[in-house]
Amino acid sequence: MAVGFMLLYSKSADVLSTKALFYTIIVLFIAFFWAFGFVLYPLSNYFHPTALADKLLAVLGPRFLSPLAIMRIWSFCLFYVLAELWDSVVISVLFWGFAR
Repeated sequence: MAVGFMLLYSKSADVLSTKALFYTIIVLFIAFFWAFGFVLYPLSNYFHPTALADKLLAVLGPRFLSPLAIMRIWSFCLFYVLAELWDSVVISVLFWGFAR
């Protein structure tokens, strides 16, 4: 995921100024964490497809338990991935903004 982000960052660096690129990246992360805190987490019972995951588990069998567990709580998994990406992205954005 970090490699994909850095590819996107390098493409965006050609188009945006350093300041605009920094604020764009930071605002995207802050917007996701705001949406998670005020929309996705409080309404997680409505967004998580637990019934569908149970049906698919019955059809597909226990070999697909791990992917179905990720699908069952997709918003928490996405939060974890973006929280892990946050530190490397911010350090990279700050470094490349300073180096340019």
